Amino acid sequence: MFRRNVQKAHEEETVIERPPGPLSRLLVAASLVDTSLKGLRGYVPREGLCYWLGREVEAGVGLVTVVAFPQIYSTEYSFELAPGQMAEINTRAAREGVFVIAQVHTHPTDEPHSDADEEWSPTRRPGFISIVIPFGAQFSNLRTPRLSCYECDANGQWMVAREGLVSVYDDIWLSGELS
Repeated sequence: MFRRNVQKAHEEETVIERPPGPLSRLLVAASLVDTSLKGLRGYVPREGLCYWLGREVEAGVGLVTVVAFPQIYSTEYSFELAPGQMAEINTRAAREGVFVIAQVHTHPTDEPHSDADEEWSPTRRPGFISIVIPFGAQFSNLRTPRLSCYECDANGQWMVAREGLVSVYDDIWLSGELS
C-alpha cells in the first residue's frame, strides 16, 4: 500500500508541462508593457532586451504575468545574453509554472526583424513571439507602444505576426472609470 502511494506521488511529480504553441491572442497588462518600455529605454543608445513570461489560459490565448530583464552585453546593433542567463530564467520559470512566451527587444532605428534576431532567438518553437520596438523604445508609450511582432512558424521560419496578436489591457481601474 505504501509503495503504491509513493509511486503514485512520484508519477504526479513527473508530469511535464509543455509551453504554449501558436497563440491567436497574447494578453499583456498595461503595467507590464510600461515596465518593459521603461526598462528597455535604460539601454539607449544600445539595444535592450526583456522576456515576457506567462502561460496559456485557454486554447490559443496566452497571458503574460512576468517581465524578465536578463543580464546582457549590448552594442548599438546587437545584444548577447550573459552566460547562464537563459538557464536561470528557464529554471525560475519552471518553478513558477510559466514559460518564456516572447522576446521583446529594441532596435536603434525603425528596422524590421533582423537576421541576427532570427538566428539568436532563444527558441524556434512554433508560436514563439519576437517583438521589436524601434528607436530604443524612446518614442513608445502605452497608447502607442510601436510593437512590431514576429512569430515563429511550424518550420522554424519567422513571419510578421497577424494584426492584433498582442492585446494590452488595463490592469488598474480608477474610481469614476468603474461606473
